[in-house]
Amino acid sequence: MTGDRVTSDESKYKTIEDCVGNTPLVRLKRLPGETGNVVLAKLEGNNPAGSVKDRPAISMIRRAEQRGTIRPAARAITAVYQARVPQAELILRRVYGVAGAGMVNRHRVSRGWAWPSGDWGSLPTRGGVEAAFRAQLEQVSDPQAEAERIRRALASLTSPFRTAERFGVQDLIDPRDTRPLLCAWVRDAYRVLPELAGRPSFGTRP
Repeated sequence: MTGDRVTSDESKYKTIEDCVGNTPLVRLKRLPGETGNVVLAKLEGNNPAGSVKDRPAISMIRRAEQRGTIRPAARAITAVYQARVPQAELILRRVYGVAGAGMVNRHRVSRGWAWPSGDWGSLPTRGGVEAAFRAQLEQVSDPQAEAERIRRALASLTSPFRTAERFGVQDLIDPRDTRPLLCAWVRDAYRVLPELAGRPSFGTRP
């Protein structure tokens, strides 16, 4: 009934938060070749959202709840996705996760450039490795060496050239060309702006 309080033992029921990180560690029984080594696999796909990124995500959410920053951040990103005006992004250095996704509306066409100094990904390697791979680091004899190995592997994936080759960014530019490119874009944006004025394209802001 409405207003009645459930008095059952809530400790018996897991929440989504309880499931993050408690993924199975299994032994691989069949390996090619002759080896006496035991190889273990951490099934991160068993996290609630199916990704190892659930680990740093739950930590970020807890911190944001404590600081009371979730609503202002959600309003800022929603405003970007509601805007009908032309949008462009220029990546100079670091951009990670949701903050990077919220720079422009990814659901519509926008202009983008990046400097060769760009560094991006789902999470920063400094500090992020320890959070995302905590369970793996706890299983090895030298966590520091293992963390450094993971950082090197991730660093090879954050190259702006690799991203450009896969069309993750439209153009890598010489920093000296930044001003003329932006000025040209502003002129084009003002030309189409009258056609785009109007109410937000969807929803309400939190």
